[in-house]
Order: sequence, then structure tokens, then C-alpha cells
Amino acid sequence: MTAFVAMKASLREEEMIPHLAVEAFRHAFFHASQSSSVVYAKDQYLLKQSSNGEIEVLKNIASYYIDVPVSETILKRKKKVAF
Repeated sequence: MTAFVAMKASLREEEMIPHLAVEAFRHAFFHASQSSSVVYAKDQYLLKQSSNGEIEVLKNIASYYIDVPVSETILKRKKKVAF
């Protein structure tokens, strides 16, 4: 069973969470690519980076990207009807 502890954080600390997450991902990617080959997507290509730094293009995945139209509708709650 896991116990959750309420943590108090300042607004500055809360604003830093996305930046810390990006840095943690970069750090993890760097260490993963140093020890073995890593496959990832970048600029609509599937790439494989070996541990010696060589990058190989595996596949063009541009056809798998879909443009999603932006919806400008305003969501409103339905009024509750009393019975």
C-alpha cells in the first residue's frame, strides 16, 4: 500500500517542474545512448543512434502524422432539470 504525503511547494518550485522534467529526459536519453543503441522519432523520421554516435535513418514516418483541426467550440455544462 502506498501512502501519499501532501507536499507544499512554492509557485516558483511548481513552475520549475516542466523544466526539470525536460532536463531529466535529456539526461536519461544521454545515458541510454551511451550504453546501447536508441531508436527515436525526430523531424518525421525514425532514427537509430548507436552507442558510438552514428545515426541511421530507419523510416520516414511523415505519412503517419495527422493534422488535427482546432476546434473553437465552447464547452458548456447542461442545465440540470429538476424532476
